[in-house]
Amino acid sequence: MANESITGFVQNVSPIRSGPKKNFFDFQLQTESDKSVRAICFSPPKRKLFVECENDSTPVKICKFTRDNKEDSSDILMGDYIVVKKLETQDVSFPKKDLIAADFNLSMLQTISPQQLVSLKAKLLHLQKEQVINTPQGVLKMAEGLLVDVQGSAKITFWEDDVKKVVAGKTYEFKNLRVKKDKLNGNLYVNPAKGIGSILPCEDFKCDLFIPDYDPSQLMTCTLNKAEIAGVTEVRLDYCCFKCNSHVEEKKITTCENARCKLTQRLDKCKKKWYARALVTEDDVNVYVVFRDDVLMKALSLSAAIPSNLTKEFIVEKLLLLETIQLTYHSRSKLVESLELTW
Repeated sequence: MANESITGFVQNVSPIRSGPKKNFFDFQLQTESDKSVRAICFSPPKRKLFVECENDSTPVKICKFTRDNKEDSSDILMGDYIVVKKLETQDVSFPKKDLIAADFNLSMLQTISPQQLVSLKAKLLHLQKEQVINTPQGVLKMAEGLLVDVQGSAKITFWEDDVKKVVAGKTYEFKNLRVKKDKLNGNLYVNPAKGIGSILPCEDFKCDLFIPDYDPSQLMTCTLNKAEIAGVTEVRLDYCCFKCNSHVEEKKITTCENARCKLTQRLDKCKKKWYARALVTEDDVNVYVVFRDDVLMKALSLSAAIPSNLTKEFIVEKLLLLETIQLTYHSRSKLVESLELTW
């Protein structure tokens, strides 16, 4: 246990949730006038005390906690041995301030700690094309967009069924958006919380909105203007589900691995798609990117005609022999979206 202590006001205590190993609850601890940290407690009986402190606006001093050791986290973690002391209001140097106001807007997002929930009205200014990516939970559909309101903007990520609920240019009431922290750049973004989030169309704003002075698509993509393919780590031919394009095993009778599909089908009816993963370099930038079938075929066609009996060896050779290219890839999935030779 750490010897340090932390002082603040308890806000937004969550219900008790089920975790991989232990049940827990969390809350925001306001540590300054405009700052907070997420506190996670793995001792459910302690929840009653924190709810009382929130309801009474009583500041607390917490001892015997640990810091989350993840690089992108500032959370504090608490177990059965934490010590919580109630304080008087005059014992803290700042007043209590509601961290999630009724009129919450996107400019306030930086005052919210990751994993907390917020609700707001915003316009979906931009929505990228739906992508299918591999995750620890399986192959999922995902699309990223840009939200704007009167005061600010923020990136939002939609997963699975939520992708089909929104249209670029429309305004929505978002209930229970989960605040997340981007591991690549440290920026905060949001996504509808699984199982409890909701998206409802609503009337447009009657006043001018905050419009960022950059191309919204830049939030989702990265471009290398003079890149070279330094190496190829993997090339494979995937058999894909006839219905949903998810991966299937190479067996005469095979079943889709997507939990939402599970279609059993004949292998000769499945689609075939090539896939390659390569190391791309430009100056001091080194990044592994993924070529899906259509973009991979375009890359190969830049230097040679594509034979009908395509092989892994041919693909590796032609990728490594490509001249300098301009390449745009998705910042999260690393999927290559476009490429062309740089003359």
